Amino acid sequence: PQTVLAAKPTTPIHNGGLTPLWIGVVGFAARTVWGDALMAETYYPMYGDSAAVYASIAAGGFPLASLFAACVFAASVATLAGMVMIMATNITRDMVHNAFPEASPRKLLLLTKLMLVPFIAIPLYWTFTSPPPILSEFMSGSAVAQAGIFFFVVGVSMYWKRATKWGATATIIYGLIITVLHPKAYGPSVGLYHWGCWALLLMFGSALTYFLVSLITTPVSEEKLQRMFPKK
Repeated sequence: PQTVLAAKPTTPIHNGGLTPLWIGVVGFAARTVWGDALMAETYYPMYGDSAAVYASIAAGGFPLASLFAACVFAASVATLAGMVMIMATNITRDMVHNAFPEASPRKLLLLTKLMLVPFIAIPLYWTFTSPPPILSEFMSGSAVAQAGIFFFVVGVSMYWKRATKWGATATIIYGLIITVLHPKAYGPSVGLYHWGCWALLLMFGSALTYFLVSLITTPVSEEKLQRMFPKK
């Protein structure tokens, strides 16, 4: 039987696009049914964020809505746990270890555990003290920052050999500056009022900064790359 199964042709199935497709379908369905009604004061404080909840209730009643709420809670907790670990590790590995390469792994691990406390306390404080609209703005802004900063600094740098540390650093600095110029923060002082313009300025500006600075600066030598990432 194993020989027969091994000889049988198989077709690979790629499910990578199902999640964004499903999100788009739910959004379009809610927009078709409710239009802009979800932006009325009746739906305060959730407004448009309640589209997925009402779509779940319409599709499967309160049982499906309860399952949706449980899944969202589980996904948010898992995402927060992953982000907290990444941020704490970035501090110890990318900053402390590079500044003090002689630091022992045990001390770095202890520092990572200590850094978990503020990275957990800060979002917890936001959750208890900020109303949902503020959290929605915060999360939507973080999504834009990930698309503009994280995508290039981490994602593209893993595959583009011409990337330099100066390009990544300049992208981070640019992204932080534009983040401060959010329309709900200091953006109006420089004439930046529209959220969409701010998002496009952050994403495309980060891309331009990343590639331009990387191309005009010297990349890491091949010898140093071999020492940092030895071939097994």
